[in-house]
Amino acid sequence: MFAATTLNTISGLSGIAQIVSALAIAIGFYQIFFAARDSRIKYLRESRQYALTQAEKFAEEIIPKYAALDEIFQKNKISWPNKLTKTPLIGDINELRTKNVDIQKVINFISFNSNINAEINLLINKLESFAICFVGGVGDEKMIFSSVGGLFCTMVNKYHFYYLIIKDQSKDLGNGTFENTLALFNMWNGKLKKGDIENKMRELAKDLESVNVDEIKPVGTK
Repeated sequence: MFAATTLNTISGLSGIAQIVSALAIAIGFYQIFFAARDSRIKYLRESRQYALTQAEKFAEEIIPKYAALDEIFQKNKISWPNKLTKTPLIGDINELRTKNVDIQKVINFISFNSNINAEINLLINKLESFAICFVGGVGDEKMIFSSVGGLFCTMVNKYHFYYLIIKDQSKDLGNGTFENTLALFNMWNGKLKKGDIENKMRELAKDLESVNVDEIKPVGTK
C-alpha cells in the first residue's frame, strides 16, 4: 500500500510539474508578446516625435530659405521654368536648355551670382537631409505628409533643372547623390496624385447622382 501511495504521489507531482511548466511557457510567451508590443509602441512614439521635430525644422529652416530665393528671382524679374517632368532628376540638362529659354536665363543668372548658387546648394542639401529621416524610417512620414508633403514636392520640382546640372557635372546622380530626395518625392508625389484622382472621382460620383435620366416606355408596356 505504501508503494501504491508513493506511486500516486509521484504521479501527482509529475502532473503538477507539467502544469507548472506549461504555465511558465505561457507566461514566457505573454512576456515576449507584451515586451514586443511595448517596444513597438515606444518606437512609434519616438518616430512620431522625431517627425514633429523635422517638421519644425522644415518650417524654420527650409521654407524661409526657399521663400528668400523666390523673392530674389522675382526682384530680378527672372521667369521661372515650368515643371518639366513628373519625376525630378531624370532628363538631360543640355536637351532642356535648347527646349526651354527660361531655363537658360535662370542658369545664366545663377552662374553670375555665386551667392545665389551657394544658397540653392544649401537648400537642396537641407531637403536631402530632411528626406533621409523619413526614407530611412526614423521619422513617421505619414504623420507630417499632409502638412509638408505638397510643399516638399513643389520645392524639388521647382529646382528640377538644378538637379540636372548637378547630374551633368557629377555623372553619378543615379549612384547615391540625392537618392533620398528622389525616393521621398516619388512616394509623396504619388500620394498627392492619388488624392487628386480620388477627389475627382468623388466629384464625378456627385455629378452622376445629380443627373436625372428619364425613360419613355413603349405604348402598351406601362
